[in-house]
Amino acid sequence: MTKKEVSIEERLLNAKKIATYLRVSQESQEYSRQNDIILQYLKNVGEDVETLDFKDKISATKKPFTKRPDLTELLEEAQERNIDAIVVSDLDRLSRQPKEHNVLRKLFQKLDIPVIIASKNQLYTSDDIIRNIIEAGLSKLETDNMSVRIRSALNEKMKSGRWRGGKVPFGFSLEEAGGEKKLETIEEEIETVKQIFEWYSTSGTFNSIAKRLNDGGYISISKEKKKWTPNKVKYILTNPIYMGVYAYYRFPNEGGYLFKDRSEWKEAAETNVIKNPPISKELWERCWQKYTKFKSSAPKHLNTSFYFKGILKCVCPACNGALFSTKDQRSKGRGSRWYISPCKKKIRADKLDEEFEKYWSWLQEKSDKLFQEEVRVLLLEELHSLQATKDKNDIMFTEKRALLRGIESEVKKMAEECKMGIEEFVKYDNEVLIALIVTQQQLKNQLAQLEQEINKMEFSIKKLERVLAEPGINTFDKSLVPESFDKLSHADKRSIVLMTVKECKYTFDNEESGKIEFSFHFPFKNYFEK
Repeated sequence: MTKKEVSIEERLLNAKKIATYLRVSQESQEYSRQNDIILQYLKNVGEDVETLDFKDKISATKKPFTKRPDLTELLEEAQERNIDAIVVSDLDRLSRQPKEHNVLRKLFQKLDIPVIIASKNQLYTSDDIIRNIIEAGLSKLETDNMSVRIRSALNEKMKSGRWRGGKVPFGFSLEEAGGEKKLETIEEEIETVKQIFEWYSTSGTFNSIAKRLNDGGYISISKEKKKWTPNKVKYILTNPIYMGVYAYYRFPNEGGYLFKDRSEWKEAAETNVIKNPPISKELWERCWQKYTKFKSSAPKHLNTSFYFKGILKCVCPACNGALFSTKDQRSKGRGSRWYISPCKKKIRADKLDEEFEKYWSWLQEKSDKLFQEEVRVLLLEELHSLQATKDKNDIMFTEKRALLRGIESEVKKMAEECKMGIEEFVKYDNEVLIALIVTQQQLKNQLAQLEQEINKMEFSIKKLERVLAEPGINTFDKSLVPESFDKLSHADKRSIVLMTVKECKYTFDNEESGKIEFSFHFPFKNYFEK
């Protein structure tokens, strides 16, 4: 029996509760292989040992370990000292990312809980740095190679006109012929798609188009006769499949309706999945430009005449800080906009606006000195934050550079032990060497990125230091503050309110009379003190 095996057995000798962790990437996958390996390993453990099973069905490539519910629960149990040891079948069940392995290994070492890789009878929590780096590098290499193979296979599908999977876009159906699945157009739905692009390219919006489709007798979004919504319209207008381009990695892993930056999108090369795209490239790009312009210049939450929407709260005992809703009755001839609390108290919007305008007029009358001093404080805080971050990056840079030198030395040592020249050794099919080379390249990339970040921080630090060193410098141009609040547009008024007001409360005195209290963001709170 080797020293390594004895060490593991000794760590398990007094274990009364052993946790097992199993993970697969998809719902359709099974745990059987992992389970068999773990059960075989646990045969050598005493009969009075209790086992706790933790199982996740989630990708370790797409989701960090902090987003896996069962692994999170296992870590909580470990921190509460409810388990004595952990067994997993393979290293990559815990993670496929070298950085995550480093974090997890340090955490388990700190908790002094042995984590055993059953398939290799190895301690995951070992202090053997080089071996840990090699194994993490191999795990990452396997993931990268798998991703390349999958992308290559999917691209080949697309080139031959076969659908690579996923939700079928509106306007198409998935037809199977000869064992292959291909997209076929549904003419009636495609006509609706063309109409959507035509409306949006002129004066339409997501909301107006959805309303027009629901009211005008156009075909529904699905066979279930579901209504059109602004987000469904957006999904069509922003999907490049309609101009014949299949793009993936458009959305972040956490989901939602927001897009990644378009530079991060990936496109299937030379695809003919759609033979005759219904929308021209020029029309699609024109609609995309309109979408990106609107998104950056007029967010939905700013385009409202209720400037305190989302920050006005009722603090009566019944509402206990609940937000007011809004109701615009001007279309009914009553001429007023109202904020209405859950307890049915009503505040006229124009009265609330008048209360805020008093504060804004005070800003015009006060001295510029206080504002300059407060902004100077903010700049000092930013300077200290930048310096602290740079100091951390300097330490990280030094550590990674030392680690890189160690790996380069290990590669050279291995070549000498095999009595080969380095070029001959590189050609030799050796998994350990491959892992070292992969890790070596990753460290070089990380060092280059860190160096770039450090240089940017140094530039910003020197710039801030120059600004703060100049006597009597104006850190903020007060002339940018508009002189007349009531002449601004709804969007500008809303922006000013959100910039200055942190919270607006409707409070009550002993006689149950209501009044408005504003809580302002720094540094405006010092300006608006009476």
